Amino acid sequence: MMNDKSAYRVIKLVNGQDIIGEIVESTSKALSIFRPFEMKVLTLSENENSLFQTELLLMRNWLKFSEELKGIIAKTNIILVSKPKDSIIKCYEEEKKKEDDPNYISDRKQELLNELEENNEETEEYEIMIDPESIEQILYNILKNKSFNIKDINDGSEEESSEEDFKETKETTDDQDTDHDMFGY
Repeated sequence: MMNDKSAYRVIKLVNGQDIIGEIVESTSKALSIFRPFEMKVLTLSENENSLFQTELLLMRNWLKFSEELKGIIAKTNIILVSKPKDSIIKCYEEEKKKEDDPNYISDRKQELLNELEENNEETEEYEIMIDPESIEQILYNILKNKSFNIKDINDGSEEESSEEDFKETKETTDDQDTDHDMFGY
């Protein structure tokens, strides 16, 4: 059966290549592999002294210049055969889809955009209304390095003496704006 994920294997060759594919037949001298892809790891870093590096896994069809979908590898050319991780299988499946469907990338991009749009529609928006007296209280608390909670201010549970002290220290000067209409009055 073709596309049997349990038959996917990573094959390390003596020439250093890493191949992933589905082993469909094994003889004493060779392995027959359906849709083999070569895997290469590219390591990127900001500069040569950087401690942070990123690795990218690149895959390409190992038989891209052939009409065949199945390749045969002599066992004398194989160092290791191992079962791939689920994340590697997922990448391999994606690469095969990209190759099989020329519109796959644009379709996948559109799916992701639609998901993003749906998530934005589900986001609830809240409007918080703060009256000018609450703004004065917030500013007072900030200036006094006192922690505050908007709920406490709106409930009137702040200390009366501190609010009175603040109002006493407020002085109106000629260049101070006393126009309350900018606060929605």
